[in-house]
Amino acid sequence: MLFRSVHYPLVVQVPQSSSPNFQIVDQLPAGMSYLNDGTTKIGFVSASGSALTSSDAAINGLAGLNFTGVSPAVTPTALLPAADIGGGTGGGGAFLDGDHPVFSFSTLTNNDNNDANPEFVVLDFNALVDNVASNTTGHPDVNNFFDRINGARVGPFSNNITVTIVQPAITTVKTVAPNPAQIGDAVTYTITYTNAGNSDAFESHFTDTLNGSLTVTSISVAQSAGVTGVTNSSNVATNTVDVVAGDIPIGGNVTVTVGATVNAATVGQPIPNTANAVWTSLPGTGTPNGSPGNSTGSTTPGASGAGNGERNGTTAPLAVNNYASNGSANLNIINPAPVKSLVTTSEGSTAGNNVAIGEIARYHLAVQIPHATSPNYQVIDQLDRKSVV
Repeated sequence: MLFRSVHYPLVVQVPQSSSPNFQIVDQLPAGMSYLNDGTTKIGFVSASGSALTSSDAAINGLAGLNFTGVSPAVTPTALLPAADIGGGTGGGGAFLDGDHPVFSFSTLTNNDNNDANPEFVVLDFNALVDNVASNTTGHPDVNNFFDRINGARVGPFSNNITVTIVQPAITTVKTVAPNPAQIGDAVTYTITYTNAGNSDAFESHFTDTLNGSLTVTSISVAQSAGVTGVTNSSNVATNTVDVVAGDIPIGGNVTVTVGATVNAATVGQPIPNTANAVWTSLPGTGTPNGSPGNSTGSTTPGASGAGNGERNGTTAPLAVNNYASNGSANLNIINPAPVKSLVTTSEGSTAGNNVAIGEIARYHLAVQIPHATSPNYQVIDQLDRKSVV
């Protein structure tokens, strides 16, 4: 649940009396912010359909305000006027992370004299799961509300509602084979990007620029079931991998296979390579209101990477927008392969590798040289200290 809007329904059973300056205060936690976007809706529920009234004419005159019945299981449609919403601590009363919204009803009167019939105020509002450092995988955002009359809390706090943060997490694993290699060898790089998180990864972008010591011959892409929106814009001529995946579900993966030929190599100097991945928490900048999957009435307000937007892996501060990973694979160069043998000795009285003191031994040294540059090449023989050249 990162970083999207959450829809909260609040229900208050109203006593059969007058409640001056009646308010509902929701204690949104740090990590969430109230969406003051004209989507807060209210309803009055009573057996007669008219027992609850507000001294605020703007509320009392709302179309669709009243419901007839004794159950709070209704869907309110009347929009609470903006003038009756407060609690924002930002400039102009804007709501910031962790601000507690206050919903005011002026004097609320319950005119029902039948104690057997309960009356309710029902209120629905939306809150945003903010793109802030405290929202990490598994973090609980706990929320409740209470009522106020004339500025003082009355009655108990409501039950807690907890939303738990889930996040995508793409791992990048890169390998190369055969390894080591030399000039002229064909090698294959395999890059596997896997969503090891607990929510879908969106707009994943996989990039890699292979070293100029390689001539790339092919770049192909495969994906597991459920991965959608894959586009391969890689360029063999420029040694660049450029792949996008629109949606990678939990456990899904994308595999990029790069074929290349080694065109230059130096012994002792591996050819380095690193593949990179970035991704986001939401499709686009958030599912628009009314689209499949979003019936809250709100759309994520901020741009990608903003505090009130989705999380990504490219927008500063990267300590928060940390949806990025990489994987490296160094291609080692084949080393020279030395072989030493005893050719002959000066004395016929000894056999094989057995030698007498003062006898002369003749050695043969052979080195297989790889197809690569070997700078300052030398052959050094490590004769035993008891031998004299």
